[in-house]
Amino acid sequence: MAIRLFNVVCLAALVVFPAYGQSVPAPGQEIAAITTYLQFITEDDVDQRTKLDLLLAQKQVDREGVIGELSEDSFKIVKAEGAGLLSDALVDKAFADMCSRLGVAPADLMKTLEEKGIRPDTLRKRLKSDVARERLARMPSRGYEDRLDHPLIPKM
Repeated sequence: MAIRLFNVVCLAALVVFPAYGQSVPAPGQEIAAITTYLQFITEDDVDQRTKLDLLLAQKQVDREGVIGELSEDSFKIVKAEGAGLLSDALVDKAFADMCSRLGVAPADLMKTLEEKGIRPDTLRKRLKSDVARERLARMPSRGYEDRLDHPLIPKM
């Protein structure tokens, strides 16, 4: 009886957790890391973020630094979405604000990204993370401990 229950729980975990995180990477993609919330960071994600960082900040970041950034971004996005702090409209506004600060039309920025081999969803995820960080920083403290391994656990 206990073994059967254990098998059912394991099967449920295999079905539920990947659905909670994101879709499983395509068969040809190598996984660079798995985040706290079971989201996959693929080698393609690392390559795309490296290109974006080089374009936006004119800096080269090492592979481990990029994986760390992507992992932290995923954590902040999941946490902000769980608190109901993120929306597509906020990300769109952040994109428009960025274009305005850079003095570039949105279409021109997208064209530049395409020329550099950067997918638009890479920039969108970066902006989503920035919005999440900003919104979480403004959220009043509720007595929760913010740790990567146990997010949103009440202090005793």
